[in-house]
Amino acid sequence: VGNPTLVFGPPYHGERYGRNALEFDLDKANRLLDQAGLSARDSDGLRLRPDGQRMRILLGIPNKWAILVAESAELYKTYWAEVGIEVQVNTLEWNTYWDTLRASEHEINVFPGCLGGRIVNPLFRNDFAGVERWDPAPKWYEWVITDGAEGHEPPEWFLRYREIRAAAVAEPDEAKRIAAVQEMMSIRDEAFIMFGAVNVPPLNGYQIATNRLRNVPNPHQGIGIFNIPAQFFLRQ
Repeated sequence: VGNPTLVFGPPYHGERYGRNALEFDLDKANRLLDQAGLSARDSDGLRLRPDGQRMRILLGIPNKWAILVAESAELYKTYWAEVGIEVQVNTLEWNTYWDTLRASEHEINVFPGCLGGRIVNPLFRNDFAGVERWDPAPKWYEWVITDGAEGHEPPEWFLRYREIRAAAVAEPDEAKRIAAVQEMMSIRDEAFIMFGAVNVPPLNGYQIATNRLRNVPNPHQGIGIFNIPAQFFLRQ
C-alpha cells in the first residue's frame, strides 16, 4: 500500500512521499468530514450535503482491466461507506473514460496504472509536471496554454510548480536540480493526493537486449523505455 510518487532511493527518495496521508484513522476521517459541514446524516447513516441531498461520489472506472479496477472500486465503496459517504461506481468505455477525464467532467477516477510502478522523474515526465497535459486538472492546463483565454485559472501553487520545473530542467547544477524536485514534491503533497496500492518502483528488473543495443541503463530503472531519460541506439 502506498501513493504514486517518485522512484525510491537516490537522488529523490520517493519513499518519503509514498506514505503521505496513508494512515487509517476512522475517527479523524469522521471529524474532518464533520468540520467540512457534512455532519448531518439520513436514516441510512449516509451524510447529507448542506442542501439536504445525500453526499454521493461518482467513481469512474474504465472497462479495460475490468477485474482489477472493479475490485478496487468496490473496496473504495465499502471503505467510504464507513464514514457515511455513498459511492456510485460508473464503468465507462475506454475512450469515454479518457474523454470524460480530460473534459473535467469526472468526480473521482480509478486507473490501474500509476506513477509508483515505474521510474518517475518530473524533469523528464511531462505529464507528471503538468507540462504537456495534466489529467488531474485539465482545465488549469488549458488556461496556461491559451494564456487565460480558455479553461479555468489555476491557483498560485500550480503556476509555481510549473515555474520551478521549467527552471530545474535548464539548471546544470545537479544539487540545485535535486533541491528543485524536492520543492516541487512538497508543493504536490500539500496540494493534492493520488492514492491507492502501488508496486514498489523497480530499480533492477531483468531486461533482455542484444549486445548491439547501446546506451541501456544498468541497472534498468523501470518499466517501459519511454520513462528512461536516454537514447538507445543500435551499433552496426
